Amino acid sequence: MKNRLKSVFFLILIAGLAGFYGCGSSEEGIAEGAITADFQSPAGYDDAVSFAGAGPWNRLSVGENHSCAIAKDGTLYCWGINDDGQLGDNSVIERDTPVKIGTDTNWKSISAGKFHTCATKTDNSLYCWGRNWEGQMGDGTGVSKAAPTLISSGWSLVSTGGNHTCARKNDGTLWCWGLNDEGQLGDATIIPGYIPRKIGVAKNWVLVSAGGDFTCARNSVGALYCWGNNAFGQLGEGTNGNRYIPTKVTKFSKCSTVAAGWDHACATKSDGTVWCWGRNNEGQLGIGHAMDQNLPKKIASKGWKAVGAGDLFTCATRTDGSLWCWGDNSSGQLGNNTTINYFTPRRIDTAANWASVDTGQSFACALKSDGTIYCWGYNAYGQLGVATPYTDRGAPNAVGTDVNWSQVALGENHACAKKSDNSFYCWGDGQYGQLAIPGAWVNYPMLARSDTTWDKLDLGRNHSCARKSSGAIFCWGRNNFGQLGIGSNTDNSNPSPVDPLNTWNQISAGGDQTCARRSDNTIWCWGNNDYGQLGNADAGTDYDLPDQEDSASVWNYVGTGWWHSCGIKTTGTLWCWGRDNRGQLGTGGGGDADVPQQESTTSTLWTTVSGGQEHTCATQSNGTLWCWGRNNNGQLGFGGGNVGDPTQVGALTNWASVTAGAYHTCGRHTDNTISCWGDNNNYGQVGDGSYLDRTTPVVIGGAEWASVDGGNGYFTCGIKTAGTLFCWGRNNFGQLGDNSLMRVTPSQVLKP
Repeated sequence: MKNRLKSVFFLILIAGLAGFYGCGSSEEGIAEGAITADFQSPAGYDDAVSFAGAGPWNRLSVGENHSCAIAKDGTLYCWGINDDGQLGDNSVIERDTPVKIGTDTNWKSISAGKFHTCATKTDNSLYCWGRNWEGQMGDGTGVSKAAPTLISSGWSLVSTGGNHTCARKNDGTLWCWGLNDEGQLGDATIIPGYIPRKIGVAKNWVLVSAGGDFTCARNSVGALYCWGNNAFGQLGEGTNGNRYIPTKVTKFSKCSTVAAGWDHACATKSDGTVWCWGRNNEGQLGIGHAMDQNLPKKIASKGWKAVGAGDLFTCATRTDGSLWCWGDNSSGQLGNNTTINYFTPRRIDTAANWASVDTGQSFACALKSDGTIYCWGYNAYGQLGVATPYTDRGAPNAVGTDVNWSQVALGENHACAKKSDNSFYCWGDGQYGQLAIPGAWVNYPMLARSDTTWDKLDLGRNHSCARKSSGAIFCWGRNNFGQLGIGSNTDNSNPSPVDPLNTWNQISAGGDQTCARRSDNTIWCWGNNDYGQLGNADAGTDYDLPDQEDSASVWNYVGTGWWHSCGIKTTGTLWCWGRDNRGQLGTGGGGDADVPQQESTTSTLWTTVSGGQEHTCATQSNGTLWCWGRNNNGQLGFGGGNVGDPTQVGALTNWASVTAGAYHTCGRHTDNTISCWGDNNNYGQVGDGSYLDRTTPVVIGGAEWASVDGGNGYFTCGIKTAGTLFCWGRNNFGQLGDNSLMRVTPSQVLKP
């Protein structure tokens, strides 16, 4: 029979592996529905069949009795119950194997709810479909739809609950809509919402998880809030009374992930502990008994990575890659080939490569690191995906097995690397053609070969440039400000020559501008000039061809940030120009400048300089490191606020080079060690295995690094002395280059 007990839906964010995970920054690109680990087909209860072969899946989300997954090629598939159109295939026919939803290839994230589904695309547009009786689709009609329906644009993540939906916009605000009888929308009313409603005025929400008839969300400082139905204490604030606005979970801080189930919730902390609260009649809290709890209770031991709360059961992964479940097991949903309930965590099998897990009413599905999906438990509606009557990483992750990499360069969400044979490869976000794959405007999560005979690479936010051994430079990718320097403003996926009559010594691609040093050691810039970042005394006028900076000086080095540029003269002095809203020019807060301005110390020892989004770091010939500008995430390498003058980072005198990312910084030492610091709490781009901001340098790995690049975004790559390439941090566009997102196993779901 069609038993429809209300269920669970949760959204977990992991930076790196495809975008879910997290603790921290309110930046966009967080996804839903997973964890991290792996295993070898254990066998769930109802026909948990396993299939051999490499899997094609990138993302997975489980609803009450249906599931959806996004394939590596960006296509979307759903399976299971469908009498409300929740599969999105324009029918109400149940599917016991995955059915393709439309023909689009740009699906980004997916969240399957009780009777409806919502998903985002790579352009941040939001679509919903399925039951809409309570307005949970958010299109203002209250009419159910059996195919994806556009809601609006500008969304970074979405979570579907029982009969309501919550989502985060790109600006960090939180919105909810749908049924509101228990206050689950969090807008201080119990009035249903048929279009998205803004929750308060805060703009620092990072993740949200919509449960049965309550909601939980975490902000950028790791504080956790819940609201809605509280009959079983599922809001975790010490009472059993409903709350109609976000209410802080009592004595709970440093939250990493949260999962709202039907009547209970679980969350992980940055210290690796997992905590649960709410209804506990089947042992779903994992604390050894069946008594409800209205305050968070810690499950014994540390080492937990992420957790998913189902209807009456819970599953979670540990840092060793193992997968554990507990609570109700009447349909085999604990995945251990029994139907015995467990009141404490029970390991599914002996494997250690689980990547993510998501839980439904009485079944679960998980994604393995090889891209295969497995499901187990209740299968009356075909929700296991088998025909019976289917990380922003927090530590360096190897890219491929090659050992002949010689240079790596990073953009905001894409990367390129060069091998010792001068061939180069690009991967990650390719929507503007920045991967240099002629005619291709798509994301590539794996390495994609582009061209040969290149000497040096440098990447901007969404454009790329390279120099050949002949001294010619080429650029490609986004060109809306003329940052390619080819005399137009049209995006271009083909490497195109810049000023081919001249030869160049060095190139530096910034936010939306590019600067390069000619063979005569003069500096020329082109692209966006809103703040004077071209240095040519013409702020406000963009240039689509190279134009010389104003001083006509002789330069040794040039480095660009998002909205400013810096150069080192042959005299060893350092000069910057462009935006100065956070003191990034190093002139003591002298304001924006459209011609080069000397930094305030007037030192003559400068050797390298790198600009981040709104901060700058540079090294001196005496081995010291100096930083200045914005310091909200500790990206300057010392505590305190913004600094408008160059300030030394620590007392070390063995710094060889420095690279500034958006809000983090890395540097290489002369002993071949690297250190990173700054924003780490959402994507793990510092690479120390945590999701905590670091205000002072932290050594990453051993003494075996030949280079490191923090790029213009939220991930980092480095090459070891052995020639191996490693990346870590955000992976929402596949910019880590390893084609990983999640991994899993009981009953494998294969793409048709």
